Amino acid sequence: MKLALVAFVLVVACVPASAQKSAADAARRKLPSADKIVGDYLKAAGGKKRLASVADAAYEWAVVGEGDTPAGRATSHLKAPSSVHLSVSGEGGESGAGVTTRVAWTRSADGTVRTLTDAAAKRARLRATLEASRLVDFRKRNLLAVVVGVEAAAGEQAYAVEFRGRDEARVRYLFGASSKLPLEIRDERGRTLARFSDYRPENGVMEPHRAELSLEDGSAVKLELKSVRHNAGVSESVFDAPAAAGFDARALLKEVMEKEPEVAVKFDEYTFTVKHTERELDDKGEAKKETSKVWEVFMAPNGWSIGKLALVDGRPLPPEKAAREEKRVADFLAAHAEAKPPETRKGAGGFQINFGDGMGFGLADLLRACDFVSPRREKFQGREAVVFDFRPRADFHPKNRSDEILSKIVGLVWIDMAEKVIMRIEARLVGDFKIGGGLLLKIAPGAGFAFERRRLEDGYWVPRSYHWNASGKGFLVMKRTVYEITEWDNYKRFRTESGDATLDAPKREP
Repeated sequence: MKLALVAFVLVVACVPASAQKSAADAARRKLPSADKIVGDYLKAAGGKKRLASVADAAYEWAVVGEGDTPAGRATSHLKAPSSVHLSVSGEGGESGAGVTTRVAWTRSADGTVRTLTDAAAKRARLRATLEASRLVDFRKRNLLAVVVGVEAAAGEQAYAVEFRGRDEARVRYLFGASSKLPLEIRDERGRTLARFSDYRPENGVMEPHRAELSLEDGSAVKLELKSVRHNAGVSESVFDAPAAAGFDARALLKEVMEKEPEVAVKFDEYTFTVKHTERELDDKGEAKKETSKVWEVFMAPNGWSIGKLALVDGRPLPPEKAAREEKRVADFLAAHAEAKPPETRKGAGGFQINFGDGMGFGLADLLRACDFVSPRREKFQGREAVVFDFRPRADFHPKNRSDEILSKIVGLVWIDMAEKVIMRIEARLVGDFKIGGGLLLKIAPGAGFAFERRRLEDGYWVPRSYHWNASGKGFLVMKRTVYEITEWDNYKRFRTESGDATLDAPKREP
């Protein structure tokens, strides 16, 4: 088999570029399936049953410096289904990283903690789920896998399997064609995240005794395994981000609720654009359909708003359609010039996340339903912020459909310290959520959203982006994965009154 793989690589290198893609596609069809490759790994690593029995693991490592000299020590922990932790101590200090279903964070040697967001956080959560579960039943965790080719790793040919999350995260594992074991982990850009070698059995499980890890700051660390304990009873708190002293998250949220109405933008004084992009993914995690629309939004002083469609899939409207849009906006504003303000639904403090069908939550709901974990100071959008995790309280009992959502989500909140304003909030579903008893729709775990604001120069806080992803199946839609992004931009103030052109200058934290 190895000779055949080497021959494949040499042949592809010699054919014209125009023929390489078709040759690669044909060769890929002859490769083992992702399930076969993962199944061979599970057998080689100790067997699926044995690997599934490892609920957690605690590792002790030696840090290896130049010339294989000792350069410090490290510890790492895994806990199923999706928690990992690493701490590295050396002459420069102690650095580390951790991932749970709620959060992905890093800590540099100088003590600076950073909570990962967007693509970096999604990739970290995907990798943590794969590592902590040891790939056992990965498809039941709503993950996809695709064999993408053959690559060289650790001196042997390896099958490249790309694991994909429903949120578009991707991580590539390279499994040795001979050893069947993971030799490298790479990101979607091909950057090596980890290398493993010198596999030996530990309590019947094949563990790498040498590893080289790429850290989030771009540095790398070489490790040599000294000991491992399986089912060591690792505490959940091991994976939490380092907490800073002196923060009361509940009290801080109450301040935010009081402050919220004062910072809300007066939209009747602004125009802005809204871009909405929707991608539908196929069963391989590839975008099979993508649409985008951009609206120019106008708001009347009485609170009525109208959006004029300007772009569809990046292209301006044809002249006739553009003229109809202009007329539609003018007619709407004229018809509503004397109308009463529209009814709005706001949670306590003016902040409300809506899921549709009358379901959603505000800050008061979070206070009622959740525990708050690991408050910490960070820089976000160039400003001083406090970040903390939230999760449902163990004694919380849902009373309605919105409460049912609260009982199944975990997330993060970023708060601007100077102005006590929510800068960003994330939440992810950790259990499935059924609509119509599951007949209409069953949303799989992993669905989530991220809402972010930014501060305008005149002091108002405005929406910046809203990301939403979900995978579900039901009677009407047998199976569908959707990823949506809404982005607000180009805020322009067109009306001011004397003495009301700006808010106070940005406050500085004492």
